[in-house]
Amino acid sequence: MTIIWSGVCLVGRGLLLFREQLRDSILMVVSYLLLK
Repeated sequence: MTIIWSGVCLVGRGLLLFREQLRDSILMVVSYLLLK
């Protein structure tokens, strides 16, 4: 039970980090296109 729970927490945290990076890269691309 504890192992499964920690695995779920790790996956959730990874998804959160990935979403933040994705948003940052999208913002960078949009600002680059707007400034160009």
